[in-house]
Amino acid sequence: MQELSPVGDLLEQWLLLPLFADLGMMALVLRNVRNRTGYALAALLGLLAAQAAASTWPGAPGARETLSAGVPLVPAALAVFTFSYAGGRRLSENRHRLAAAIVLPAGLMAAFAAAAGVPAADPAINWFALALLGGTAALLGLTGAWGSLSGSEPATFLAAFLLLCGFGPVYGLALPAAGLDLRALPYAAAGAGALLTMATVRYKAFSEEPREEGSLPGGRPLEPGLYYSGSVDAARARSAFIDAVRHGAPGAAFTRTHPAAWRRRTGLGRVPVIWLAQSSYERSLPPGDVGVLSHTLRDMGEQRPGCAVLIEDVDYLVANAGHYRTVDVLGEVRELAGRTSMAVLLSSELLTDEERGDLRRLGARPLPRDGPAAELA
Repeated sequence: MQELSPVGDLLEQWLLLPLFADLGMMALVLRNVRNRTGYALAALLGLLAAQAAASTWPGAPGARETLSAGVPLVPAALAVFTFSYAGGRRLSENRHRLAAAIVLPAGLMAAFAAAAGVPAADPAINWFALALLGGTAALLGLTGAWGSLSGSEPATFLAAFLLLCGFGPVYGLALPAAGLDLRALPYAAAGAGALLTMATVRYKAFSEEPREEGSLPGGRPLEPGLYYSGSVDAARARSAFIDAVRHGAPGAAFTRTHPAAWRRRTGLGRVPVIWLAQSSYERSLPPGDVGVLSHTLRDMGEQRPGCAVLIEDVDYLVANAGHYRTVDVLGEVRELAGRTSMAVLLSSELLTDEERGDLRRLGARPLPRDGPAAELA
């Protein structure tokens, strides 16, 4: 046992590193991801930073209470973040109820532990934390089965989950029984936070909720599906989109035009406008990263089924991401439109006959000439 003490002393001397890492990642998330997923992750990182601070200065006032309260609160924050990130359409209508069902019991347990002076290694609060983590794991499995996670996301979440679980309640239950006290949780928590931050900043920065622009009576709703308008009538896609959102359909637009100029041109002020650009100075979605575009569209469709989405300058995506990669992603979008009753309008003035033929083979339909339209002012 004595041989381990120098390792423990060394870890304690460097506990400021995970503290600063948690605070830095929290600032990064709040700067780049301004939606419910970003706020949920920022709350989790804030709790991890508070625990790292309490581990750094264990004799400070409130440090013991902070460590005890963090045992049930961190799994609760992880659960809320998980279904905010990947809850999907089946959970979207119950987000607030699910959050309350998780946070309220965890908050009561944390308040009891802090008020009663329960140590962080107490079995009761650690078993409670394990139960919450088990529920989060089950939720993660469901969202993966529903297709709400893709690519490297399942592995990223699993690694973060194991780090927080293994060095949290499992560590709290197992190691004190062996007579060890090695403060490794802040390091493991910072590693888990880095994994979750990486996934959130990459995939969730543009996942805004589609919004209506008005509620004018009448109008013809767009049928779900994938539509395109070519060089002769490319502006009609924008006109149909404007008509839909002014008559009460939630919508979002992706365009090569700067959002401020696009809003001046269309007169729309509420719908999210995502800028397709390579900008180092302003918030923009790189046109070559069509995987993020597909992920963002999936989030929008799951948040607001029946929404209308406009994607302008499809040729710009082809030029940056490549023809075949863009076609593959648009195939995913067509399937998504069928699942979420989404109408996706594509427009381009520069697509070749071969590229338009590939869109038709995907199932994209020409924008109907007798469909919804509105003249631009």
